[in-house]
Amino acid sequence: MNRARSQRGSVAILVCGLIALATVLAVAVVLVGGAVVLAGRAEAAADAAALAGADSVALGTRSLACAAASLVAESNEAHLVDCDVSHDSVEVVVQLTGDGPLALGRTVRARSRAEISDRPAVGGG
Repeated sequence: MNRARSQRGSVAILVCGLIALATVLAVAVVLVGGAVVLAGRAEAAADAAALAGADSVALGTRSLACAAASLVAESNEAHLVDCDVSHDSVEVVVQLTGDGPLALGRTVRARSRAEISDRPAVGGG
């Protein structure tokens, strides 16, 4: 019986250790999730900016392609870092800085390219 009494305190210490481990793992999962969300937002902003630039070129206003891309990037809370307009594509790089508690001020860059086709759209009336 004395041995059983002396073992009671060790179970409490083990449980406290397991709770601390679970807390650390939960925080790590939340931080990684925040980074994944931030990267996804940057990729979406880059895609939208590239499409806006390509749309501008397709409409005949090639000189405004980077301005259109920048405007769309800013509307997605990103900053246009680089814009390259070629004869058949627009490639952009955007930068997004996280501002929420999960982002911890991280800065993420994303690159996207939109190609411009000379072919008419299928089903376009």
